[in-house]
Amino acid sequence: MQRHEEKEKREVMIEILKYEKADKNKIIGYVDVKVSVTKPTEFIFRRIAHLSSNDKKWLNYPSYPKQMDDGKPQYLRYAEFQEDTLNKKFFELLAVELKSYLEKYPVQAEKDNFVCPVNEWELPF
Repeated sequence: MQRHEEKEKREVMIEILKYEKADKNKIIGYVDVKVSVTKPTEFIFRRIAHLSSNDKKWLNYPSYPKQMDDGKPQYLRYAEFQEDTLNKKFFELLAVELKSYLEKYPVQAEKDNFVCPVNEWELPF
């Protein structure tokens, strides 16, 4: 007989704490985000970059340049989920929340579509 375990459902909430408009290369803004999980656990991600290029917009974690042997910089993230699929899902959910935030506060930044559509998901912790 196979044992069936139900996965414990946890509510995840994303709250925009701050949006700072920017105009630096592809970066059009920075987002500070609080992620709450029903443990209760909260994470705060500061200065998530809101980028734009070729009519596409996306989000990315704060990063720093590291000089490579060929002299070109490689940008490494300060923090991220270990599984890349979780990073993608996090940014999909954040894109929806940011779009709503920018519609509510249009003076602070321009509103637009994001590259990633949102799918229903849960963080696995």
